Amino acid sequence: MTINSNSSIASGVSASFSTSASALNSISVSVSSGQTNVAGNGTAVGSFSTFQSSLKGVSSSVVKAGDNINSVAKEFERIDQKIAQLPNLSFGGL
Repeated sequence: MTINSNSSIASGVSASFSTSASALNSISVSVSSGQTNVAGNGTAVGSFSTFQSSLKGVSSSVVKAGDNINSVAKEFERIDQKIAQLPNLSFGGL
């Protein structure tokens, strides 16, 4: 029986996650203006500020997920290499 893990696929996924996180970080909405004083403008500015903070949180989570995927894939690959070094055992036709 051969077990073949491929951490390079996971590395590609992790890199894709990082690219997505970078795109999320680049989203910036500027709604603050010292020249407008419309009722509710303060609430809108606060909402967009919260939105941008939330995007940064999502971005961090995406990067962390990509790192975790990559880490687990490397661990599977390491375990597969250990298994490959084990002698072939015969269990009476199993």
